[in-house]
Amino acid sequence: MSDPMLPSPPSTMREDASSDAIEDTPVPLIDAVEDAPPSPTDALRARVGAQEAALARKNRQLTTLIRIARVISSTLDVDELAERVYAQVSQVLDVGSFSLAVRSPEGDGLTRILVMDEDRRYPGAPVSRPVDPTGARRPRILTAAMLTTLRGVDAPDRYGSGRPSAVVISAPMYAGDTLVGELSIGSYQPGAYTEEDAQFVQAIADQTTVALENARHYQSEVARVAALEELGRLRQEFLATVSHELRTPLTSIIGFTETMLGYWDRLPEARRRDMARKTQAAAGRLNRLVQDLLFVSRIDPRAVTLKPSQVPLAPLVAAATREAQEEYGRRPLDLDIPANLHVYADPHRVEQVLVNLLDNAAKYSAEGAPIAVRAEARDDMAVVRVRDNGQGIDPRSAHRLFTRFGKIDATVRAGRIGTGLGLYIAKQLVEAMGGRVWLESSAATGSTFAFSVPRSATREALGTVGP
Repeated sequence: MSDPMLPSPPSTMREDASSDAIEDTPVPLIDAVEDAPPSPTDALRARVGAQEAALARKNRQLTTLIRIARVISSTLDVDELAERVYAQVSQVLDVGSFSLAVRSPEGDGLTRILVMDEDRRYPGAPVSRPVDPTGARRPRILTAAMLTTLRGVDAPDRYGSGRPSAVVISAPMYAGDTLVGELSIGSYQPGAYTEEDAQFVQAIADQTTVALENARHYQSEVARVAALEELGRLRQEFLATVSHELRTPLTSIIGFTETMLGYWDRLPEARRRDMARKTQAAAGRLNRLVQDLLFVSRIDPRAVTLKPSQVPLAPLVAAATREAQEEYGRRPLDLDIPANLHVYADPHRVEQVLVNLLDNAAKYSAEGAPIAVRAEARDDMAVVRVRDNGQGIDPRSAHRLFTRFGKIDATVRAGRIGTGLGLYIAKQLVEAMGGRVWLESSAATGSTFAFSVPRSATREALGTVGP
């Protein structure tokens, strides 16, 4: 029997200590935190952080809107305006691709004026997909699936590099009730944009619309002022030219009549006849100028009274050349008019056109240089060409010749400068008879003015003309 005063065996004491140690060991603190639900303080802190981030994002967007309003309102250049919008939007949103499209001047669709893709600029192109198909005037977030559906014609998710966008914001631009453009941005990251981002882009689009309309009104006003200044210049030039053109035949008429009245008995018969013929030619020239002025002074110069009939062309050419030679002397003429070539036109108007073209050729050809007149049948039209041997006309200036008072600079063509009405009137008359007028010229080999008129009544004269 053991003594109760003796200590327990050592092995027994170690087992008891070990058991107590295992039962009293605390659970690690980190495990307890992970398993415990978030405290109200932590949840509140998370909500406050999210709200602060949202407010910071909103603040950046509002700051950008204010900055955009300032920078785009300081330019009236459309291209510069588009580049400024792109630069500002790129500072706030993930912009992989950017497009600003505006309505074309003809009003037949939208055309992109700025296309940026991965910070590179690409040529613009028409927008053929619907921008606001429902007329809701709201931005749309177009996902990859929606873009694939729309890509049939326009491929709106491929701007320049060919890399497809994952998502695009399309913001319509309205001026009143008219769709005038579209602002779109794209990202290559799915889900990159939120509805809040779409509203932000729409706000930018609305600001851009106002700036674009201001720029367009400014440009329109600049063009209007320039047109008025040009009209004033043309009016002054025209008045000076008409004064000269009217004075020339009047001087001849007055001089010849005074000579005949003062020296009639002492003038040989041949001399009297020559002076009378020249007086008649000067009066005819004066009459043509007056008729030209009356023609262009009509409220609607496009309405022309025609009396078309089937007539041979050769006699009309002969009459016109006689009248031109009375005015400019016996210039060499090279005529090639088929005798059997007939036209269905107003003979008086055809002769007037020929006189105007011959008058133009005589003015701008060197003295004694031949003038060629050719005519041929081409399908159901008769084509007449009047060729001079002057210095020719730069094709870049040709468009001005057929406009009212249209002339080219005196340094371009040798000879005297006319009223600028002859070719304009010829164009109006020929088009009234169902034909057209054009120029065949080079800068060194003379000019050929050609016109066509119908050969038969199957090409009925139009009765009206257009520019």
